[in-house]
Amino acid sequence: MTELSLIQLCISKDPVAQRCLYEKYYHSSYSNAYRYLANHDDVEDVLSISFTKIFDKIYKFEYRGNGSLKKWINTIVINESLRLLDKSKMMFFNSDTELSVLTGQHKYRCWWRIRSYAQV
Repeated sequence: MTELSLIQLCISKDPVAQRCLYEKYYHSSYSNAYRYLANHDDVEDVLSISFTKIFDKIYKFEYRGNGSLKKWINTIVINESLRLLDKSKMMFFNSDTELSVLTGQHKYRCWWRIRSYAQV
C-alpha cells in the first residue's frame, strides 16, 4: 500500500488502514519519543496521544512526496514529547546532595521525577 492510498483510507476512517499506518510508523515514533523522554511509560503515553491526534487531523495533511507522512508523524510525536516534558517540569540533578539542598529535606527522595536529560 502506498503512502498516498494509506492517507486516503485513513481520511475515510478505515480501521484497517489506521492499524496499518500505526504499525508502519510505531517503531520510528517510539525511537524519536524515547530520545526525549527516556522512559517507556511516558513514551507510550505520548504515542497514544500522538496517534490519536494523527488520526483526527490526517485530513489536514498535505502530501508532498515520499517521506512527507513520516516527517509529519515524527513532528507530532516530538512536539507531544516536548509538551509532556514541559508539563511535568522534570528537573536535572547531578547528585542526591543537590536534591537534598533544593528540597531542604535529606530524607526526601524524589527519584521518580529525576531525569538526566532535562534541565531547569
